[in-house]
Amino acid sequence: MKKGPNEGQQEPREQEHTVFENVVVPLDGSDLSATALPVAIKVCRASDAALVILSFADADEAESRRIRIEDQAALANTIGVETEVRIVLPEAEIEREIQKQIDALTKVLVCMSTHGRSRSEALTGSVASSLLQYVKTPVLLIGPDCDTAAFDPGGHLVVAIDGSRTSETIIPPAVWWAREFGSALEFITVLEPRVARAGVGHESLRGDISESVQVERHAHAAQKELGRVVNFEVLHGKKAAKVLLERLDSSGANIMAMATHGATGLRRVAIGSVTSNVVRHAKCPVMVLRPTE
Repeated sequence: MKKGPNEGQQEPREQEHTVFENVVVPLDGSDLSATALPVAIKVCRASDAALVILSFADADEAESRRIRIEDQAALANTIGVETEVRIVLPEAEIEREIQKQIDALTKVLVCMSTHGRSRSEALTGSVASSLLQYVKTPVLLIGPDCDTAAFDPGGHLVVAIDGSRTSETIIPPAVWWAREFGSALEFITVLEPRVARAGVGHESLRGDISESVQVERHAHAAQKELGRVVNFEVLHGKKAAKVLLERLDSSGANIMAMATHGATGLRRVAIGSVTSNVVRHAKCPVMVLRPTE
């Protein structure tokens, strides 16, 4: 594995002293949605953040939903974590209601479970069916194959970028995660193998070189900011999701960070993007961010 580049080549980006103050977990009462709770609780304990559990119900179901959610929180062992359960009576689309709740809080991380299936709702329950279309904060997705018991906020963090500005929007939250929790940080990018690109022109080759330089440059900037070694790696493969998942397994990653592509946010995730495939099969949580533009 390549190690982070030497000092003295580039000034670091301006630090963003963002620390989680609230971890928001949308629950719909199902056991599947509650699988996000153990991960959220670990983040809260590691950062002294408050746990805010959101659920939405009609007036005649509000009390029974509160009892169900409080039981799930108790089973997840929220002892020692400041916890608030909010049962909200929706006045508009659920995704807009949850955005209103998040906007009223400061320094938020959203943590939620997901089916991660292609061509279906990517997130369980109506509460979060279109969440990434609206929220501007990182969302920590817990896929069906995620080993929540093995999750450690301070473990190995892998950041996937592809040379686009969209993919690079995940870098600031990933770096402040590494700073907050002391995580080992690694940047990776995936290029198509040379043998599969016979006959490509010089422009394509220059593109590969540019992406390789970019991942090294970002690793160097993060290293300067954190004051410790940041690794980087250029991987090759025809199927980016498969390569990324193999890297997660081989590196023993505890969390992955990546940005979604396209203005449709979650709807893009739901139709089979690289992000969707990674979330669906990753054994660790995946932190996702949709660019604001």
